[in-house]
Amino acid sequence: MSFSGARGNASQVHQLVGVRGLMSDPQGQMIYLPIQSNLHEGLSLTEYIISLYGARKGVVDTAVRTSDAGYLTRRLIEVVQHIIVGRTDCGTAWGIFGVQIHNRNIEIIARQITSKLLVSEDGLSNVFSPGELIGLLQAERIGRSLEEAICYRVILLGIARASLNTQSFISEVSFQEIARVLAKAALRGRINWLKGLKENVVLKG
Repeated sequence: MSFSGARGNASQVHQLVGVRGLMSDPQGQMIYLPIQSNLHEGLSLTEYIISLYGARKGVVDTAVRTSDAGYLTRRLIEVVQHIIVGRTDCGTAWGIFGVQIHNRNIEIIARQITSKLLVSEDGLSNVFSPGELIGLLQAERIGRSLEEAICYRVILLGIARASLNTQSFISEVSFQEIARVLAKAALRGRINWLKGLKENVVLKG
């Protein structure tokens, strides 16, 4: 069991046939009342309750940290999901480790975070409503066609908001705010043209 490669170790064998030893409380502090029984013979009620603290804390910590790291990774991928590597396959299955991130890769994320503008209250255009987030190129293009200045200010979005402000609502619903995104898309009659990588992967297109 210890050397089978199934993430086992000698400590687990000790708890099965020896003694469980010292446990931790919900705050991670050591409980100075060792459990002298083992899992093979069985635990008393008091020993079982003491051992539950550490088991529950381990499960909760694993769930919380995994979800936070997972959502952060998905948000980072969503921010730069429009970038597709188009180079010829180099013929290897191994990645490159230990390299420094180039400045242009940081610039890609920074550009996505600063790619939206917030329409101000004193805007005279009937196209956008005050408080709406629009793209810089979109504002300039519509401003030239209307021959009317659109009042806006640059806003800095976080990774979560930048990933949710995409043109594809299918790409947006992959995050936690599923009901809000779908309801807003239905009310506005949004059409998804399936131009991005993420939505095509979701639909297996």
